[in-house]
Amino acid sequence: MDDNNSVISNITAAVDDNNKHIMSNKKYDYTDDLLSPERITFEINRRIDDPYTMKQIRKKGKLSVPVASFIEYLLDLFPFWFDKNNNIKVGSNKEALRFYRQVFRPGTLGFNVPCASSIDPQPCPNYKAIEGRTFYLINWHLNIPGIDLRCHKPSNDVHNICNGRFIHQSSYDYRENNAATIVIDPDGNTNYAVSMRYKCDKCKQVLKANDGALFYPIPYHHRKGYNVDPKYAIGTKHFTTGASNIMQRLMVKDGSGEMISHMFHKQRGLQYEHVNHDYFSQVEYENKDNSYIAANLIEEKDYQGKYMISGETIRMMYTK
Repeated sequence: MDDNNSVISNITAAVDDNNKHIMSNKKYDYTDDLLSPERITFEINRRIDDPYTMKQIRKKGKLSVPVASFIEYLLDLFPFWFDKNNNIKVGSNKEALRFYRQVFRPGTLGFNVPCASSIDPQPCPNYKAIEGRTFYLINWHLNIPGIDLRCHKPSNDVHNICNGRFIHQSSYDYRENNAATIVIDPDGNTNYAVSMRYKCDKCKQVLKANDGALFYPIPYHHRKGYNVDPKYAIGTKHFTTGASNIMQRLMVKDGSGEMISHMFHKQRGLQYEHVNHDYFSQVEYENKDNSYIAANLIEEKDYQGKYMISGETIRMMYTK
């Protein structure tokens, strides 16, 4: 227990020394374990406690505060820019790139938030709200250097497709549209994908990196890191491959899609109950002297994300 508190205290002291740099997205010490439970807890709470950052997060309003805070932190860790040839610009932070390669090896696009210590008598409700979830950072040219992304939009030329080259826009959907894609697991867990924007140099079509129309031509061993079937990668709500496999089997018996929509909605509600049980069980059994007054978790509607996929949308995905 004391060791755990000591780790958090050391992190706090170290970050406070460079606070002005961190908050302005300048420098991190990439030799530290920047994605440990203790560090993530510190970073999301620091953003939540900062009036300006909180104002921006609440203004965006499409994601829960803990989720948005972690996405902000994740994007701050990897501030890379690209030229018109889809190469990382000279002068990009080499230490940040080295750290990115450690966390997101080629073919790895998601980061699963690790479990914090179960013996901590004061678990953080903000961390519990993201614990165990996967956050996808989808930037194909960053993850697979040299990859050639071609536009397959229908065309009247000899190949019947545009075949233009998608150019990296150096801008994530979260920064542009104040949102992220929710990715639903069959167990009810809600994950999130933050995606780079790409523009075709021929037809000028703009797509997100996790749009099935863009990533389905990518070889499977590269794209499997985004655990979504391209057929079901439509809009801002996606199913994991496991969830879409279940959906396809059930659609044979229930063509309306409504039953499937209700089933996944119920699973997400049960997942929220499990997280609540986990959090308050830890508070009750590890807080021996009853000195810790636990704050509530975020509300269920925030934990799940704003909307569920409708039966109509499921039907449309299935018949596409």
